[in-house]
Amino acid sequence: MAKNEFNILAMGEPEVEVKKKKPNGRIRAANFLAQIICLLAAIGIWFYVQDYDSPTYEKKFTNIPITITGSSGGLTVLSGYDNDIDVTVRGRKSDISRIKISDITAVIDISSITEAGNVSCPVDVILPSGLEVAELSSTNFWLYIDKTATANIPVYPSYTGYTESGFTVGNITAAPSSIIVSGPEAVLKTISGAYCSLDLDKITGSVTARKTITLRDGNGDEITNPYVTVGSKEVVLSLPVYKEMLVPLKVQFIGGVHSLNEATVVAEPRVITIRGTVEAMADILDLTVDVDESKIAGSGTVSVPLNLPKDVECISGETMAKLRITLHNNMMRTMGVSDIQAVNVPDGMNYTLGASSLTITLRGKQTSLVTFLPTSVTAKLDLGFLEGKPSGTYQVPVEVDTDFANTGVYPFGEYVINVTINE
Repeated sequence: MAKNEFNILAMGEPEVEVKKKKPNGRIRAANFLAQIICLLAAIGIWFYVQDYDSPTYEKKFTNIPITITGSSGGLTVLSGYDNDIDVTVRGRKSDISRIKISDITAVIDISSITEAGNVSCPVDVILPSGLEVAELSSTNFWLYIDKTATANIPVYPSYTGYTESGFTVGNITAAPSSIIVSGPEAVLKTISGAYCSLDLDKITGSVTARKTITLRDGNGDEITNPYVTVGSKEVVLSLPVYKEMLVPLKVQFIGGVHSLNEATVVAEPRVITIRGTVEAMADILDLTVDVDESKIAGSGTVSVPLNLPKDVECISGETMAKLRITLHNNMMRTMGVSDIQAVNVPDGMNYTLGASSLTITLRGKQTSLVTFLPTSVTAKLDLGFLEGKPSGTYQVPVEVDTDFANTGVYPFGEYVINVTINE
């Protein structure tokens, strides 16, 4: 019986009560940590989308300078060129965070303006790709517009500084003395001049320097309108510094036949007062006047000009010096010359001399004149300048040479002979 019961139980499906196992504490902690990580990741994604990928992020940029462009047919902006604007930009935060103020351009185009006066002009804002304007502090600006003109503005130079005793500062000058200025007609009318200055301390000599000019109005205020164009912003300022000096006259013989030791010379005036720049006066100890003593007949009075150095003037009033000159032991002798040679005769020219001989005057020391031989004299006619001249009679200078170096005798006076060109 027991055996049969065993078989019956083995062959059927026994009912078994299954009990679920509860997770332990380690598993519960792991599940909680996973849930926290998922929550943080979701929050991070949300912030990322809001900060970097949201197309509705806005940022305000202030003091964007406005650029005025375009040409308005001879009209120029007088006021409003220094305006600026605040721009609120919309776009992705990642894009906006990369731009700077310099990436934003605000422009007013005046190309369509045809009349002068106050004009309300719209402003156009240009942004980098992907961004848009959300708000402007102002959509229009008032500009005052006028005609463009050109004016010749005088330059007014000046200087500061002091000099030592004995020096005089002359008038400061500018080169060029005026400049060409272009710009709005109304502004040009307010310009009183172009001003520049040499700022010096102790002045010991003349000064030359390049300086930048400043345009000023009648009140002395600087004109800084950016639409005013100056042809040359620099000028050369020259400030001469003068010195006065009393100098004696010094005579110099240039004829080559006498030295000053062989003559008595009295100059009138003996001294003169001169003035010149410090640089020109630096090496002047006297004033030399040149005299050709070979033109003096033993003794006589000659007047010679005062040839002053550059940048030097005579302020005592003299322009000429009167010289009384006596040549010592200087005699005179006359003699005839019949050997007259024609030189540089043009090819084929047929000519006739008006005289076959010439009487000349010689000067020199008595001993030299006594021993002088007529054969030492040469007389030449240079006919070269007659080439191409028509037939007729011309006066030709006679070149007389006495070989002064060996004879001590020189010709005195000037001589001519008539030369006739025949047909």
